[in-house]
Amino acid sequence: MEDTPEIEQQDNELEAEIKDTDIVFECTNCGKSIAIDYHGAGLSVSCPDCGTSLQVPIPEVLELADLDEIASYESELAQVNEALVAENDTLYAELQETKDALETANTELEELRADKLHLEKQINDLSIAIKLIVQQVTTIEGNIERMKETLKTYTSVKEE
Repeated sequence: MEDTPEIEQQDNELEAEIKDTDIVFECTNCGKSIAIDYHGAGLSVSCPDCGTSLQVPIPEVLELADLDEIASYESELAQVNEALVAENDTLYAELQETKDALETANTELEELRADKLHLEKQINDLSIAIKLIVQQVTTIEGNIERMKETLKTYTSVKEE
């Protein structure tokens, strides 16, 4: 019985995901392109189209130990990527909290500005009212002085 590792097929209609470490070769019988994980190097597999028994080639440029080292780096990169994604999620959550706090502060600032405008209008209205009251008091004081003079004149005429 043949040892058959998982084979990824690449059809013209549907492209399979091929990794840099995959071994890509063609069936010697039908010419079908076959991609297999590097761990399958040297194993016998069957062509998914014609069923011909094929030996997966061992890359000439790399040795299997080199491929294992690449896989180890890929694993480390995956861990670093997971850590970066987690850090990104944390930073995003902090950024969202900061954004929410800024929006709340901005809303409060707008409310304070509206309150300030309202208070400035009230101060202006009160200032006008005070000026009118001062004018009325001045008019009343003038009238009182004239009444005093009139009363003095009247009292002195009556005494005579």
